Amino acid sequence: MLRVDNVSVHYGATQVLHGVSLEVNAGECVALLGANNAGKTTLLNAITGLHPISSGRICLNGVELCGLKPHDIVDRGVIMVPEGRGVFAGMTVVENLLLGGSIARSRNEIDTRLQWVYETFPILKQKAKLTAGTLSGGQQQMLSLGRALMAKPEIVLLDEPSLGLAPAVVKRLFEIFRDLSKDGLTILLVEQNVRLSLAVSERGYVLARGEIALSGDSQELARDDRVKAAYLGEDGRDPASDRVSGGVTPK
Repeated sequence: MLRVDNVSVHYGATQVLHGVSLEVNAGECVALLGANNAGKTTLLNAITGLHPISSGRICLNGVELCGLKPHDIVDRGVIMVPEGRGVFAGMTVVENLLLGGSIARSRNEIDTRLQWVYETFPILKQKAKLTAGTLSGGQQQMLSLGRALMAKPEIVLLDEPSLGLAPAVVKRLFEIFRDLSKDGLTILLVEQNVRLSLAVSERGYVLARGEIALSGDSQELARDDRVKAAYLGEDGRDPASDRVSGGVTPK
Protein backbone atom coordinates (compact mmCIF):
# COMPACT_ATOMS: atom_id res chain seq x y z
CA MET A 1 0.00 0.00 0.00
CA LEU A 2 2.66 2.53 1.06
CA ARG A 3 6.06 2.53 -0.59
CA VAL A 4 8.91 4.84 0.40
CA ASP A 5 11.72 4.50 -2.13
CA ASN A 6 15.21 5.92 -1.54
CA VAL A 7 13.92 9.08 0.15
CA SER A 8 16.30 11.79 1.34
CA VAL A 9 15.28 14.88 3.30
CA HIS A 10 17.19 18.04 4.22
CA TYR A 11 16.60 20.78 6.74
CA GLY A 12 18.53 23.56 5.11
CA ALA A 13 22.06 22.30 4.53
CA THR A 14 21.64 19.43 6.99
CA GLN A 15 20.63 16.05 5.58
CA VAL A 16 18.32 14.22 7.99
CA LEU A 17 17.23 11.19 5.93
CA HIS A 18 19.67 9.32 3.68
CA GLY A 19 18.03 7.15 1.04
CA VAL A 20 15.34 5.60 3.25
CA SER A 21 13.21 2.82 1.76
CA LEU A 22 10.36 0.90 3.39
CA GLU A 23 7.03 -0.71 2.56
CA VAL A 24 3.75 -1.16 4.41
CA ASN A 25 1.33 -3.69 2.96
CA ALA A 26 -2.45 -3.41 3.20
CA GLY A 27 -3.77 -4.58 6.57
CA GLU A 28 -0.30 -4.69 8.08
CA CYS A 29 1.08 -3.04 11.22
CA VAL A 30 4.71 -2.01 10.71
CA ALA A 31 6.88 -0.58 13.49
CA LEU A 32 9.44 2.15 12.79
CA LEU A 33 11.94 2.13 15.64
CA GLY A 34 14.88 4.31 16.54
CA ALA A 35 16.39 6.63 19.10
CA ASN A 36 15.56 10.32 19.46
CA ASN A 37 16.64 12.37 16.44
CA ALA A 38 16.96 9.27 14.25
CA GLY A 39 14.61 10.88 11.70
CA LYS A 40 11.37 9.02 12.45
CA THR A 41 9.07 12.04 12.66
CA THR A 42 10.82 13.62 9.69
CA LEU A 43 9.90 10.56 7.64
CA LEU A 44 6.25 10.80 8.71
CA ASN A 45 6.23 14.50 7.83
CA ALA A 46 7.63 13.63 4.41
CA ILE A 47 4.95 11.00 3.82
CA THR A 48 2.17 13.43 4.79
CA GLY A 49 3.57 16.29 2.73
CA LEU A 50 4.42 18.45 5.73
CA HIS A 51 8.08 18.54 4.68
CA PRO A 52 9.37 18.24 1.12
CA ILE A 53 11.74 15.46 0.15
CA SER A 54 15.05 16.15 -1.57
CA SER A 55 15.00 12.99 -3.67
CA GLY A 56 13.23 9.64 -3.94
CA ARG A 57 9.58 8.64 -4.27
CA ILE A 58 6.64 8.08 -1.95
CA CYS A 59 3.63 6.20 -3.36
CA LEU A 60 0.28 5.08 -2.00
CA ASN A 61 -1.33 2.23 -3.92
CA GLY A 62 1.01 3.01 -6.81
CA VAL A 63 0.09 6.71 -6.94
CA GLU A 64 2.83 9.29 -6.37
CA LEU A 65 2.31 11.47 -3.28
CA CYS A 66 5.37 13.71 -3.64
CA GLY A 67 4.42 17.25 -4.59
CA LEU A 68 0.85 16.98 -3.32
CA LYS A 69 -0.45 19.33 -0.64
CA PRO A 70 -1.02 17.79 2.80
CA HIS A 71 -4.81 18.06 2.47
CA ASP A 72 -4.68 16.23 -0.86
CA ILE A 73 -2.68 13.43 0.79
CA VAL A 74 -5.32 13.27 3.54
CA ASP A 75 -8.00 12.98 0.85
CA ARG A 76 -6.13 9.95 -0.48
CA GLY A 77 -6.39 8.27 2.92
CA VAL A 78 -3.09 9.00 4.68
CA ILE A 79 -3.92 10.15 8.22
CA MET A 80 -1.36 10.97 10.92
CA VAL A 81 -1.94 10.94 14.68
CA PRO A 82 0.73 13.43 15.74
CA GLU A 83 3.03 13.33 18.72
CA GLY A 84 1.40 15.28 21.54
CA ARG A 85 -2.11 14.25 20.37
CA GLY A 86 -3.10 17.65 18.92
CA VAL A 87 -6.75 17.68 20.00
CA PHE A 88 -8.70 20.94 19.92
CA ALA A 89 -8.97 21.55 23.67
CA GLY A 90 -11.79 24.10 23.55
CA MET A 91 -14.04 21.96 21.35
CA THR A 92 -16.14 19.07 22.57
CA VAL A 93 -15.17 15.46 22.05
CA VAL A 94 -17.84 14.94 19.40
CA GLU A 95 -16.84 18.16 17.61
CA ASN A 96 -13.25 16.89 17.42
CA LEU A 97 -14.47 13.59 15.99
CA LEU A 98 -16.72 15.26 13.42
CA LEU A 99 -13.76 17.28 12.18
CA GLY A 100 -12.07 13.99 11.37
CA GLY A 101 -15.13 12.91 9.42
CA SER A 102 -15.34 16.10 7.39
CA ILE A 103 -14.02 14.39 4.25
CA ALA A 104 -16.79 11.77 4.33
CA ARG A 105 -19.10 11.72 1.33
CA SER A 106 -22.45 11.64 3.19
CA ARG A 107 -24.06 12.26 6.56
CA ASN A 108 -24.95 8.58 6.81
CA GLU A 109 -21.28 7.68 6.43
CA ILE A 110 -20.31 10.15 9.14
CA ASP A 111 -22.92 8.74 11.52
CA THR A 112 -21.79 5.17 10.80
CA ARG A 113 -18.14 6.04 11.43
CA LEU A 114 -19.03 7.92 14.62
CA GLN A 115 -20.89 4.95 16.06
CA TRP A 116 -17.99 2.65 15.18
CA VAL A 117 -15.53 4.98 16.93
CA TYR A 118 -17.80 5.05 19.99
CA GLU A 119 -17.88 1.24 20.01
CA THR A 120 -14.08 1.16 19.78
CA PHE A 121 -13.62 3.84 22.46
CA PRO A 122 -16.68 3.75 24.77
CA ILE A 123 -15.17 6.45 27.01
CA LEU A 124 -15.47 8.93 24.13
CA LYS A 125 -19.21 8.35 23.92
CA GLN A 126 -19.51 8.87 27.67
CA LYS A 127 -17.65 12.18 27.41
CA ALA A 128 -18.95 13.27 24.00
CA LYS A 129 -20.28 16.64 25.19
CA LEU A 130 -17.27 17.55 27.33
CA THR A 131 -14.47 19.74 25.99
CA ALA A 132 -11.41 17.80 24.88
CA GLY A 133 -9.19 19.78 27.26
CA THR A 134 -10.89 18.18 30.25
CA LEU A 135 -9.88 14.66 29.20
CA SER A 136 -6.93 12.78 30.66
CA GLY A 137 -3.85 12.26 28.53
CA GLY A 138 -4.86 8.72 27.65
CA GLN A 139 -8.39 9.80 26.74
CA GLN A 140 -7.00 12.57 24.53
CA GLN A 141 -4.83 9.99 22.75
CA MET A 142 -7.92 7.86 22.15
CA LEU A 143 -9.72 10.96 20.86
CA SER A 144 -6.84 11.75 18.49
CA LEU A 145 -6.91 8.19 17.17
CA GLY A 146 -10.70 8.21 16.96
CA ARG A 147 -10.60 11.45 14.98
CA ALA A 148 -8.17 9.80 12.55
CA LEU A 149 -10.42 6.77 12.17
CA MET A 150 -13.39 9.02 11.36
CA ALA A 151 -11.65 9.80 8.06
CA LYS A 152 -11.85 6.11 7.04
CA PRO A 153 -8.10 6.06 6.37
CA GLU A 154 -6.18 3.85 3.99
CA ILE A 155 -3.27 4.01 6.45
CA VAL A 156 -2.77 5.58 9.90
CA LEU A 157 0.62 6.95 10.91
CA LEU A 158 1.07 6.92 14.69
CA ASP A 159 3.80 9.19 16.06
CA GLU A 160 4.94 8.30 19.60
CA PRO A 161 1.44 7.46 20.91
CA SER A 162 2.66 6.36 24.36
CA LEU A 163 4.52 9.60 25.10
CA GLY A 164 3.71 10.93 28.57
CA LEU A 165 1.05 8.33 29.37
CA ALA A 166 0.67 6.13 32.44
CA PRO A 167 1.79 2.49 32.04
CA ALA A 168 -1.71 1.02 32.31
CA VAL A 169 -2.95 3.43 29.64
CA VAL A 170 -0.04 2.53 27.35
CA LYS A 171 -0.87 -1.16 27.71
CA ARG A 172 -4.51 -0.53 26.79
CA LEU A 173 -3.59 1.63 23.79
CA PHE A 174 -1.30 -1.03 22.37
CA GLU A 175 -4.03 -3.62 22.80
CA ILE A 176 -6.27 -1.33 20.73
CA PHE A 177 -3.57 -0.98 18.06
CA ARG A 178 -3.23 -4.75 17.91
CA ASP A 179 -7.01 -5.25 17.62
CA LEU A 180 -7.40 -2.58 14.92
CA SER A 181 -4.60 -4.18 12.93
CA LYS A 182 -6.22 -7.61 13.26
CA ASP A 183 -9.41 -6.04 11.89
CA GLY A 184 -7.53 -4.91 8.80
CA LEU A 185 -6.42 -1.35 9.57
CA THR A 186 -3.05 -0.51 8.02
CA ILE A 187 -0.69 1.12 10.55
CA LEU A 188 2.80 2.60 10.48
CA LEU A 189 3.77 2.89 14.15
CA VAL A 190 6.59 5.19 15.27
CA GLU A 191 7.33 4.47 18.91
CA GLN A 192 10.25 4.31 21.35
CA ASN A 193 8.69 1.51 23.39
CA VAL A 194 10.42 -1.16 21.37
CA ARG A 195 9.11 -4.26 23.10
CA LEU A 196 5.44 -3.27 22.81
CA SER A 197 5.89 -2.05 19.25
CA LEU A 198 7.37 -5.36 18.15
CA ALA A 199 4.64 -7.24 20.05
CA VAL A 200 1.78 -5.63 18.09
CA SER A 201 3.43 -5.34 14.66
CA GLU A 202 4.22 -7.90 11.99
CA ARG A 203 7.37 -6.29 10.63
CA GLY A 204 9.73 -3.58 11.75
CA TYR A 205 12.40 -1.18 10.56
CA VAL A 206 15.14 0.33 12.70
CA LEU A 207 16.13 3.88 11.73
CA ALA A 208 19.57 5.06 12.88
CA ARG A 209 21.13 8.41 11.96
CA GLY A 210 18.68 8.84 9.13
CA GLU A 211 19.25 5.43 7.54
CA ILE A 212 17.50 2.05 7.75
CA ALA A 213 19.90 -0.02 9.85
CA LEU A 214 17.80 -3.18 10.26
CA SER A 215 14.51 -4.57 9.04
CA GLY A 216 12.59 -7.81 9.27
CA ASP A 217 9.93 -9.83 11.03
CA SER A 218 9.04 -8.21 14.36
CA GLN A 219 9.63 -11.30 16.45
CA GLU A 220 12.98 -11.89 14.78
CA LEU A 221 13.96 -8.29 15.48
CA ALA A 222 12.97 -8.74 19.13
CA ARG A 223 15.46 -11.63 19.32
CA ASP A 224 18.20 -9.83 17.37
CA ASP A 225 21.26 -9.19 19.54
CA ARG A 226 21.79 -5.78 17.96
CA VAL A 227 18.25 -4.68 18.82
CA LYS A 228 18.61 -6.08 22.33
CA ALA A 229 21.86 -4.25 22.89
CA ALA A 230 20.65 -0.93 21.48
CA TYR A 231 17.05 -0.81 22.68
CA LEU A 232 16.19 -3.66 25.04
CA GLY A 233 19.21 -3.88 27.32
CA GLU A 234 21.59 -6.81 27.58
CA ASP A 235 18.94 -9.10 29.07
CA GLY A 236 16.40 -8.31 26.34
CA ARG A 237 14.11 -6.25 28.58
CA ASP A 238 12.90 -2.87 27.43
CA PRO A 239 13.00 -0.52 30.44
CA ALA A 240 9.95 1.33 29.11
CA SER A 241 7.86 -1.82 28.83
CA ASP A 242 8.95 -3.06 32.25
CA ARG A 243 6.73 -0.33 33.65
CA VAL A 244 3.71 -1.71 31.80
CA SER A 245 2.19 -4.45 33.90
CA GLY A 246 1.25 -7.60 32.07
CA GLY A 247 2.62 -6.59 28.67
CA VAL A 248 0.70 -7.07 25.43
CA THR A 249 0.12 -10.41 23.75
CA PRO A 250 2.09 -10.50 20.49
CA LYS A 251 0.04 -10.28 17.33
